[in-house]
Amino acid sequence: METLDIDPYDLMTMKAEHVDAGADGLICLPCFTGERAPHWNSELRGMFFGFSLNHSRSHMIRAVMEGICYSLNSVMAALREFGDVKDIRVSGSFTKSKLWLQIMSDVFDEAITLPDNSEGAAFGAAVLGFISSGKLKSIADTANLVHAKKVYTPIEENAAVYRELYDIFTRLYQKLQGEFADIAAYQQQLKL
Repeated sequence: METLDIDPYDLMTMKAEHVDAGADGLICLPCFTGERAPHWNSELRGMFFGFSLNHSRSHMIRAVMEGICYSLNSVMAALREFGDVKDIRVSGSFTKSKLWLQIMSDVFDEAITLPDNSEGAAFGAAVLGFISSGKLKSIADTANLVHAKKVYTPIEENAAVYRELYDIFTRLYQKLQGEFADIAAYQQQLKL
């Protein structure tokens, strides 16, 4: 892709944006290396569910993007158990994709804010360094340093699709625990 001078996220977006929300019923569990929060299960494995002859590479790309957002929504559900979530800000390389951010907003059924500083982890580390050195008194002193570049709001029609499919996504995870453990054990034997 370097020789084409095309960012991989742009290429993925170009393929996935031609597919409607829900990828025509194709669901991806993107647990290709197990799963961390909120399940903490190294035996989880990735899968596509609902695959048919009507699905293309573009559907698979969109299903992966949606599946990652479903996984993040599982984390969000766990966070909501501790109280209300008032502001969702995103950072990282996936934020280069407007489509992916819209999918996230639709899956979460919440507004998502893209800050003007996309280096969230590095910025946070720098803030903690300034606080520990005494240059800043608290995290609250940084409130005016990061501003919204764009806010993505849910598209109700898409959010409705994702509510239905997220329920199936969650049930797949819950109902396939034994199968995940069995395939992980099988794969472990292959490494011996």
